[in-house]
Amino acid sequence: MNPSSHYIAIILSESSPTAGEHEPLYEESFVVITATSPEEALDKAMARARWGEQQYENVYGDVVTWNSTLVELGSALQDTFEDGTEIYARFFRNKAAYDKLDFENFGFEDFAKDAAEP
Repeated sequence: MNPSSHYIAIILSESSPTAGEHEPLYEESFVVITATSPEEALDKAMARARWGEQQYENVYGDVVTWNSTLVELGSALQDTFEDGTEIYARFFRNKAAYDKLDFENFGFEDFAKDAAEP
């Protein structure tokens, strides 16, 4: 039996209400997958992406649908996780596309503010 390894799955989920003038809401998740082979890791990552797909009625009576896509799956950089462990990194050449990401609107400021409140 092969020893288990850690993989990182990047899953992108989108919520779409069926009514109203609402913009979709997106969630990017980095999920640790433990598997004995890349094939098993892929199966588990796909199952995890499907697990996030759901449909429900919100408080306004709109049906909200969440769809998820496995964006990327790669080996974790470390097999042990401690404070400050880097779990994922990727290389890319198209910096212009990366610069288009709107990090200011990802809500990091709200997270820091909420964490600081008692």
